Amino acid sequence: MKRNLCLAAAITVGLGAAASTAWAGQEIYVGVVGPDDEMNTYYLEGKLWRWLHPEWSSSDESWGGSSNLSPNEEVCIAPEGTVEPEYAPNKHLPVFNAGHYTWKINLPKKPRGNINIQLQCGVLKPNAEAVLGMPQAIDTCAGETGERTFGLCDREFAEPNSNHIAQKYLPTVTARAIPNPQFGAPFHLTAYRVPSSFANIYNNTKTALRNDTRNLESLDGSDSSRVVLKACQPETIFVKMPITGQVNGLGETEVDLEAGDEIEVTLDFPRGHTMDVYCNQYSAKIMGLGDPATEDDVEAGL
Repeated sequence: MKRNLCLAAAITVGLGAAASTAWAGQEIYVGVVGPDDEMNTYYLEGKLWRWLHPEWSSSDESWGGSSNLSPNEEVCIAPEGTVEPEYAPNKHLPVFNAGHYTWKINLPKKPRGNINIQLQCGVLKPNAEAVLGMPQAIDTCAGETGERTFGLCDREFAEPNSNHIAQKYLPTVTARAIPNPQFGAPFHLTAYRVPSSFANIYNNTKTALRNDTRNLESLDGSDSSRVVLKACQPETIFVKMPITGQVNGLGETEVDLEAGDEIEVTLDFPRGHTMDVYCNQYSAKIMGLGDPATEDDVEAGL
C-alpha cells in the first residue's frame, strides 16, 4: 500500500512538472477566409465557432476564381419560418462552363496532426434556380457534381454495367502549402484516401512518398484528385500533416508548417460539367489540431 502511495505521489509530481514545462497539448482550430471574428456562424457546423482564431486573419487571405463566375444569392438557405441570417455573397459557375474557385487561408495554429480541408457549395441541377426560383430549386432540384440528368430535375438512372457519376466532369482539387520563404518553398499537399489503411508508401528511400497509391494522392489538380460535391453538404479531404524533409509524390520537399502559413485551395471544374455550382468565401475551410494558446498569448488577447 505504501509503495502504491509513493508511486501515485511520484506520478502526480511528474505530471505537475510536465504541465508547467514541456507538456503543451493540442487545441482545435478552424480557419476561413477573412476576419474570423466577423464570420457569420451560419456557415459553421455545430459549435466550431468557438475555435476560430481572428489573430491570424490577414489581408493576404482571399477568395475568387475565373472571370466567368457571376454574383448570385445564397442557395443553401435557412428553412422557411426561421430567422433569416445575413448570407455571404455567392458566385455562380453555370452548367457546362469550365471555371474555378480559389481560397487562400492562413493557418490559425501550428498543425500538430493531419489537416482537414472542408468544401461546401450549393449544387443545383441545370437551370433549376432560373426556372423554379428559391426555395423550390434547392428543395426539389438539389444535385451533386458529375450527376447525369435529363429534363429539368430528373436524374438518369444507371444500368448495372455503367457509372451513375460522369467522372470526367467532376471538379479536381489543387491544394498547396505556402510556408515562410525562409523555411521552404511552396509544395502540394498529400491527401489520404478515406477509408484506407493510412499507411505511407515510400519509393526507394524512406522519405520519398509514392503518389496515387491505395492510400495517398497528391492534390495537384490531376484526374485522380477529383471530388464529388453534394448540394450544401460538407466534403472533407483528409490531408497528411507535412513533415520537414519528407518528399511528396511530385518530388517536392515538405517542411513543418507554422501558424500564419498559407493554405491555397483551388476547385477546378472542366468544360461540360453537369451542374450549376454556387460557392462563397466560406465554402472552403481548414480544420485540425494545433498548438494551444500560451499564458502569454491569453494575456495578449490572442
